[in-house]
Amino acid sequence: MTLGPAELAGTLLSAMNLSASLGVVVAGPLIAVTFVSGLEQGGLWLGAPLLLVALLYALTLVSVCVIKVPEKGQHVDGEAGGG
Repeated sequence: MTLGPAELAGTLLSAMNLSASLGVVVAGPLIAVTFVSGLEQGGLWLGAPLLLVALLYALTLVSVCVIKVPEKGQHVDGEAGGG
């Protein structure tokens, strides 16, 4: 099963790697800032980075659940119908 034409497989993989790299670039400093802020606040705020990571994973889960895999025989937008 594919989610698009075979010619675009490389583009899809590149987009996936780009989004993963962008996530690392954004999340690293964001987690560091919440860690420093948690240390300054003290108490339960020491867990702020863990809460942030949990929220990011929840956002990822929601985005993955929204993606719908086309049923067999159903065409993806922009894909030529073969039949």
